[in-house]
Amino acid sequence: MRAISYRPAHPGDITTCIVIRGQTRENAISESTLNELGITRESWAQSVRVGELPGVVAEVDDRIVGYCFGDAMSGEILVLALLPEYEGVGVGKALLRQMMEILRGLALLHKPSPSAAW
Repeated sequence: MRAISYRPAHPGDITTCIVIRGQTRENAISESTLNELGITRESWAQSVRVGELPGVVAEVDDRIVGYCFGDAMSGEILVLALLPEYEGVGVGKALLRQMMEILRGLALLHKPSPSAAW
């Protein structure tokens, strides 16, 4: 298998992420279904742009093969999706681990200081 690299997701990645979401082996969701749920390319990209939905993408030869996004305020993992041929090789675990590190860092930024209660 070729080398897999990881990087923060950008708003321009969302079109590819939506395509991958429809190609996953489990719980595939089409773009039209996402749209019915209020998740459009534009809304997702805007949420990434303003920092509400940070994410990490996995790439092979500059092609996105998986991703993970979380909610910056709640700290929840919202979606983890991989192309089927990248399942079972540690890509999902690596994406999840990196996303959890990002969310932990954001939680520290949002954590009220002890003096805030006074």
